[in-house]
Amino acid sequence: MEGESGELEGFCVRGHAGYAPPGRDIVCAGVSALVQTAVAALKRFLSRQPAVIRDSQEEEGACVRLLLPPDLPEEDKKTAGIILQTLEIGMHGIAGSYGKYIEVRRCRHDSGGF
Repeated sequence: MEGESGELEGFCVRGHAGYAPPGRDIVCAGVSALVQTAVAALKRFLSRQPAVIRDSQEEEGACVRLLLPPDLPEEDKKTAGIILQTLEIGMHGIAGSYGKYIEVRRCRHDSGGF
């Protein structure tokens, strides 16, 4: 998700890739690894914790949403930007090989929450 200035402020990942049966789906495994790493890095390196919602009960499958706190210090914004851009690069890399099974897009953050 991006804010008005175009900076990444979080992300939303949902659904299943459908490349292979659950437990054997390398697209889902790759996305999951990237998302888990990004969440862990943001929690570790920022002075304020991001909001993270995990919901495995959605109709479309698993869902993870992350939103950065709105009042992060500038240094934390830079750190978060690098982590989120790295996640985005990784997602585009997977999409480059498995584009039929993954869609990567930026969307505007709704100020009303997730």
